[in-house]
Amino acid sequence: MTNKQVQEQRDLRSVTTSSISGARKQSPIVLIDGGFESQHQFNTDDSALPPAFQPKHPSILAMSLKAEVQRRNVLRVQAYLKSLEQIVYGPATEEDDLEKQIRDIALKCTTKFPFKEYQASMNENIGTEVDEILKNPANRGASAPSGAAKRKAGREALPRRIENLNLKGLQELAGYLLARIWVLGQTEAHATDPVIALAYGEIVLENTDQAAVRLVVSWMYRNSEFNCTSAEQLYKVLTLAERLDMRNLVEICLSKLASATAQALEQIKADGVHLRGLVRSLSSPEPDKNNISPTGDHIFDIRVLFKYVICQENPPPNCFGSLSSMPLPKLKIWSCSIL
Repeated sequence: MTNKQVQEQRDLRSVTTSSISGARKQSPIVLIDGGFESQHQFNTDDSALPPAFQPKHPSILAMSLKAEVQRRNVLRVQAYLKSLEQIVYGPATEEDDLEKQIRDIALKCTTKFPFKEYQASMNENIGTEVDEILKNPANRGASAPSGAAKRKAGREALPRRIENLNLKGLQELAGYLLARIWVLGQTEAHATDPVIALAYGEIVLENTDQAAVRLVVSWMYRNSEFNCTSAEQLYKVLTLAERLDMRNLVEICLSKLASATAQALEQIKADGVHLRGLVRSLSSPEPDKNNISPTGDHIFDIRVLFKYVICQENPPPNCFGSLSSMPLPKLKIWSCSIL
């Protein structure tokens, strides 16, 4: 290696270090040169990555495991609602059966309500409603205490007060439970928490590019390739595909990025453009002609490689494995400590 080549390597490392200083202590550095023979293969298992490299957003698969428990609770609440709707609005049934159904649902709501965070407020509200219903003598059962016996017994436990209701009182309680549980269900159904939303069959994507979402949806329904106007847009689609665990789409995006990167790097090397200049161009508002893919498909802006893979806090981990396996002999990727 000539003295000039050694000096260029030192300059490049100096520029790269100053460009991303403070971003993180471990950063992947890309260099075109045959002098560095060591190559670090990144583990694509998210849990094995350092914290700085782990995905910022949990994948849909990870969230679905958490949402499964919530989903079972949602189904239980929906079963309560269906039973209460049948009781309140359905045809008349045997009184004994009807009383038993209402009491069973009411007791479940006061002891094992599926949404545990609402258990305390549910007990309080049901207790208040039962007290109001019991104020009317027509709603009390034959075993309900009254007069001096009621004053002596004081306020009974909630399950016992529910037992004191007759059919008329229980029907009023059923109407209240139907309205109350429906409101709680609607509150949960419109929650912005990604895990809760997933339990209701909805996906909440926070801080996600809308254009990337449209491209992914289009790819899903049309089952064809999508047209990205830039590498930055393609990278956003890749990030979204990683979050949604869409492995086929991830492979397509990585293949396009890797191919365009390899071609662009080969071209800029042939044109005598130094990597140092590309790193410096990160601060320029518009890319120059040397930063555009020579293939003419306008899919690759070489600066995206540095903007995301080097400077971004949490780039998709699979990018490292793809880039390190590019069919470009002189492209080296390794881990470098940034002071």
